[in-house]
Amino acid sequence: MALRSYKSTRITSSILVDGEPEKGERVKAQIPDATYTNCDGTVERLEDLVRQTAQKARQAPLGESYAGVPLAKKLGIRPGYTVSLVGAPEGFRETMGELPENVVLRDGVRTQSDLTLWFAKSRRELEERLQHMRPLSKKAGLWILWPKQTSKLQTDLGQPLVREAGLAAGMVDFKICSIDKNWSGLRFTLREK
Repeated sequence: MALRSYKSTRITSSILVDGEPEKGERVKAQIPDATYTNCDGTVERLEDLVRQTAQKARQAPLGESYAGVPLAKKLGIRPGYTVSLVGAPEGFRETMGELPENVVLRDGVRTQSDLTLWFAKSRRELEERLQHMRPLSKKAGLWILWPKQTSKLQTDLGQPLVREAGLAAGMVDFKICSIDKNWSGLRFTLREK
């Protein structure tokens, strides 16, 4: 039953084999979807669970638990934050959707921001501006966003290159996010010495 208390193992299937009837009733009350059988039916019950699990896996695509999460939450935007948008594409404010209470979005580099979203469009831009953007990752979070290879935007950037550049600049990445169909990003902070 402890397995059911953790989100990552909540979907674990349970088979109870034989045992005392009173104990079985207590377990049924707490785990109504558990399978109950006697020793002779164990193999059949296991086969049923394997089929059911395979069916659930086909129905639930990877990342489904993240689907529907508002973009602001994925990016770590909290109530009262000031967020700097550097090089944001047209319409990005609409892409953000509903924001937490009292969030302020500002265009351009702001040293007083709680979070900076930097849309780097090319390797050259990344290399030229990274040292200027790096200090923003100390107090505030710094998201470096790049066009996806599958987008219609021309780019020579990708996740490995962005990560490598950030690490070389003394930062560490600790979160990744698919922004929309055109943009992905890594969140960086300064590496502790």
